[in-house]
Amino acid sequence: MFQRKFPRRIFTKPMTILCQGDSYLAYGNELGEGGVSFGTDLVFDLDKYVVVSFFIHGGAFFCLRGIIKSKVPVAVVSKLAQHQKSETQTKSFVYGVQFEEMDLVLKRKIRAFVARSNQEKDIN
Repeated sequence: MFQRKFPRRIFTKPMTILCQGDSYLAYGNELGEGGVSFGTDLVFDLDKYVVVSFFIHGGAFFCLRGIIKSKVPVAVVSKLAQHQKSETQTKSFVYGVQFEEMDLVLKRKIRAFVARSNQEKDIN
């Protein structure tokens, strides 16, 4: 079974993707100190460099460089999440971006953001 190097937290905020000089609006899916995933109906190639910009709870702003490492059709994601028997036709994708070098302060802010989510789960 696949296990991530860094834990992630659900992150459904709007974010900006800058790729090859063009800027696009997308919506986050998950966030961790190693990377972020986002959903969009735009088509990006794997191994392309992008700059992602977003805010997290508490007002911290991030503008980070990363590389697109994965691309999953939304129909597959929704099938796994909802255990449907048939996939729906769609042209949307969830992309995974691996962050490149990041300042330690920013890493700590993301780590604290993810930890808050895990603590809330343990309390409930």
